[in-house]
Amino acid sequence: LKDKESLNELIPVRLLEYTHYADVNLIIESDAFSTTRNYRIGTIPYAEKAIFYDRAELSVDRPWNKLNTQFSSMTGNVSESLLVSRFPIIDVLTYTNNLFSYPYGCTEQTTSRAFPWLFRSHPILDMEKKALHQYYLDREETSGRNTPLEYDAWEYQLMENAINRILMRQNHNGGFNLWSSDYHNIAVSSYVADFLYQAARKYPELVSSKTLDEVSAYIKSSVTDMSRKLNYGHHYYLLNDTVYGAWVLAREGKLFSADLMIFNKHTDKMSPLSQAYLGAANLIVGNQSVGEAILDKVTFTNWNSYYGYYHTDVAEIALTIDLINQLTAKGVYTAPEGKVKTLMNLMNERLKNRTYFSTQERYAMIKIGIDTPDDDTPIELVDQDGKRFNVMPNTMIDSKGFTELYSDEPLYLSYKTEGFPMKRTSTSTFDVEIDRQYQRLGTTANVGDRYLVVLTVTPKRTIKNALIEDEILGGFNLINPNLVSDNVSEFYRSFNIKAADKRASNMHHEEFRFDRYVASLDLDINKTYTFVYVIEAAIPGDYEAPNTYIEAMYLPELRAVRAYSDKAPISILKSR
Repeated sequence: LKDKESLNELIPVRLLEYTHYADVNLIIESDAFSTTRNYRIGTIPYAEKAIFYDRAELSVDRPWNKLNTQFSSMTGNVSESLLVSRFPIIDVLTYTNNLFSYPYGCTEQTTSRAFPWLFRSHPILDMEKKALHQYYLDREETSGRNTPLEYDAWEYQLMENAINRILMRQNHNGGFNLWSSDYHNIAVSSYVADFLYQAARKYPELVSSKTLDEVSAYIKSSVTDMSRKLNYGHHYYLLNDTVYGAWVLAREGKLFSADLMIFNKHTDKMSPLSQAYLGAANLIVGNQSVGEAILDKVTFTNWNSYYGYYHTDVAEIALTIDLINQLTAKGVYTAPEGKVKTLMNLMNERLKNRTYFSTQERYAMIKIGIDTPDDDTPIELVDQDGKRFNVMPNTMIDSKGFTELYSDEPLYLSYKTEGFPMKRTSTSTFDVEIDRQYQRLGTTANVGDRYLVVLTVTPKRTIKNALIEDEILGGFNLINPNLVSDNVSEFYRSFNIKAADKRASNMHHEEFRFDRYVASLDLDINKTYTFVYVIEAAIPGDYEAPNTYIEAMYLPELRAVRAYSDKAPISILKSR
């Protein structure tokens, strides 16, 4: 090469099976110059991960049989694991794994990811935290940017970043928003207050008394307003979320008996968890008999109404169990015999057909999972060949070789298998029409060319707090209009005035990531929503159209995947 001359060589990299990242070592050797470069390249799975759970009880006459999970079409890195216990169990690893790695960050999601760092020590939870730290160390070593932080300093920085991100969402009136551009509400504010009060006990320098006073005043105002509505016979739909806030304030000594009087008359309008919170609040402020009476009557039988802003039946049952455990540990309440076991059995029944979980559900499941009684006595199992072996209770083991398991004692078993399909298919648990068009883009593009992407979504049912994720076509960069123009509307109109004018206007949040476009909003039944963004061709090569995902953030079983397998690959050519 002559002075100032350059040569670009495309180096294709192929992964035969999905991994979270690829480590690439590039070695250049010549008489004049030698060097080695190390890269860690993030990857996107070809198809969405498939997960299958099985939760069962073993007894002398009831073995566990592995079901046909149809994983023959998966790539080679399918994993299977199980754990057994003498007590009803919640597999903590299942929920920490996906909670810590959840890629989005509304205020609730950020809080849910940070909350487990305040929980008491637990072997699996501690193991996951250490694994997350090791991932950080590996990433820092690859980048060579800084001297990596030791665990304690790294944990402190992680919590500091999370708390600062949450505090940025506090409104001038003390309440918290779900997203930066959203409005404050009592559900978010109560949950954040719960977290911040507990975080302040461990990290007092990170949470100011001013912040706590302001959010407490906001919740107290909401409690007063709800009391007035109830007094006039209005059963406002935010009742459950307000009662949660009342419990947090009562626990922290900022709410009193008189504040709860009107609520005690309307327990029939509350969800089971809200009844439990109200009962607990009464215990804390000294209304022992009232609190006990409310808690004793908490039941999920025949409750099919509103649970609260974030909650599903799974989260409500888990948090009710956790609350009873807290009150029992403090010595202020003794539950009727068998109540907690009945709730655990109910939750395990509700979990049987669940595959996806919200961050709120994961947080709730971890809370009761770490309360599983300690058990250091090995458990003997018998496999399909009659071979006996011992495992430690509540410890995850690789289960690929097992098709049947037997036990001489009653046990609880949790099994999970997961992997990535080799073929992409569109799937949906609700009726929805999804389409994506690349305007002015045929089957080829040149480096530097820009194109408008138009995504349309028409749901056949209402979806609250929907999250839209549209993956970016490989080889293209997503242009963030907020970084290149002072007038976003004009930026879009320069590409296509018609599509730009149709942009969804009721978004709670919009995000432009390096690998995907993200939007959060409420979707109304039979209404068509249009989302637009701009991409720029960057790396020559052949690329297939990636997927679009839609999920209800707090009803995660409402989920849709649009796989564009029918679309021809796009080729990016070198600059003209």
